This record gives sequence, structure tokens and C-alpha cells, in this order.
Amino acid sequence: MEGRLLSALAGQVTDAIFGENPQDGGTVVFGTNTVEFTRSVGEIRLQITDALDGSVTEIIVPQLVIN
Repeated sequence: MEGRLLSALAGQVTDAIFGENPQDGGTVVFGTNTVEFTRSVGEIRLQITDALDGSVTEIIVPQLVIN
């Protein structure tokens, strides 16, 4: 069950960043988790906050830039 919930969250975040109307930044809330993302030229930065315990995880993903 938890795996399905996390998969749904990942799908929402992926769609917001790479979907038909990609965004440079935004917030996705799913249950007690909040995912904030920002996209710049060279990276995508994700900050995941769990409202239950206040823990914060930050993930930085390099973004391929093709000229």
C-alpha cells in the first residue's frame, strides 16, 4: 500500500516537472508529505517535508542541457 502511495506521489511530481505543461517550480502535497521543486538550467531541486515528524530531505538532480 505504501509503495502505491509513493508511486502516485512520484507520478504527480514527475508530471508537474516534465508533463504537458512543465513548471519551473511548484508544490505537490500528498498526505503528510509536501514536495517543493525548482528547476534551473543545470539542475532540478526537490525538497520533501514530512509534516508528521518535521523531517526534510533534499534531492538535487543534474539536468542535461543540450544546445
